[in-house]
Amino acid sequence: MGTRREYAKEQYEKGLAIGSDKSKTPREAINEVLANAKEELDAAASLAAARKERKEAVGKRLSQLREAAKYRQKDVAERIGVNVITLSGYEIGKSEPPEEVLVRLACLYGVSLDYLLCRTDTMILFDDGEYRAADNDRQQLRERLDSIEKELSHIRQEVK
Repeated sequence: MGTRREYAKEQYEKGLAIGSDKSKTPREAINEVLANAKEELDAAASLAAARKERKEAVGKRLSQLREAAKYRQKDVAERIGVNVITLSGYEIGKSEPPEEVLVRLACLYGVSLDYLLCRTDTMILFDDGEYRAADNDRQQLRERLDSIEKELSHIRQEVK
């Protein structure tokens, strides 16, 4: 969408095009412009409500995880590198943690980002050792797959 000015210009031009349509009466044009504006406002209100709801749910989840881990806000704030007031804002749903803070919080509590962001209620606990083991397994599988593909390619060459 761009800047507010660009958006306003775009909306103005849409309204102008509707108002210039000779097949519409002035009342029809006004009603169409107003209907478009209402649709835009309803969409924005819906998005704002969903965002507020998500911020509150994430804040509650952060607070629950901290309390379950028996940490004080001060402890968590120090570990993830934010101010206590900032962390408090996240926990009460006043503000949203940026991506890097979410990653740090997920690592601290040993949970997935999906759980942290309330995209799931299934808590899958993680630790760095499991990640490294899974990455090593993936690498070994990738290497084995590459080897099999090379063998298949060689066999295809021989068959031709």
